Amino acid sequence: MAVGIGLLVVASFTITPTFHLSLTASVLAAYVVASAEIVVLAEGLSPFHAIRLQELLVAEALVAATASALWIRRGTPLPTGAQELWRLASDWSWEIGAADSIEGLPPPDPRERARSGT
Repeated sequence: MAVGIGLLVVASFTITPTFHLSLTASVLAAYVVASAEIVVLAEGLSPFHAIRLQELLVAEALVAATASALWIRRGTPLPTGAQELWRLASDWSWEIGAADSIEGLPPPDPRERARSGT
């Protein structure tokens, strides 16, 4: 069950950045996309009497993989507000010297720091 929810979250949050919305609107859009995704999967599997956990997980995995591939192909866009939060978190981690300890945050580019004047 947790795997299915995780796949649903991944699929919905990789689809919504392509709408170029603010962070709050992206979260709301992800909720709407996730709800629509559940309905579409149920409607698609219903004629085959295949609305069972295994079939739903396989279908959700296919949707999440497709959405992730499209997200990567588009250059991994982030929602507008998330880009600013990412930049602030990156700068903050650089200032306290924790850039290596925060997993997933790349160390800031020194040339970018020189351009920004910080």
